[in-house]
Amino acid sequence: MNTLLTGLVVWSLLAHAEAPMIDSKGPACTSIIPAAVGGPMPPDSVATVRWFGTTNFELAYRDQVIPLDTCYDRGPRFRPIGFTVDQVKRADAILIGHGHWDHMSDVARE
Repeated sequence: MNTLLTGLVVWSLLAHAEAPMIDSKGPACTSIIPAAVGGPMPPDSVATVRWFGTTNFELAYRDQVIPLDTCYDRGPRFRPIGFTVDQVKRADAILIGHGHWDHMSDVARE
């Protein structure tokens, strides 16, 4: 279900792009800092998808930041993703694949 939802959202965003593919070496495509925590946003005609590990993704498109599933504070058993939920500055919408802890554990705090 989560993969299907992610695929549909990505397809929808890309299907409505009005400009041809542009250089993918811009700051939004090369930065390791997610847009949700203050990293660069892509130009209007570009959608970026970042994978944070496990089930976490971030879509950034046309001045919108959309986290897909939110399990940022992972605890000692999991590898850190480079930021915590307290560092998230922006989430225009949050899409959750289903109700397991590793898909929605940080939604209430965002």
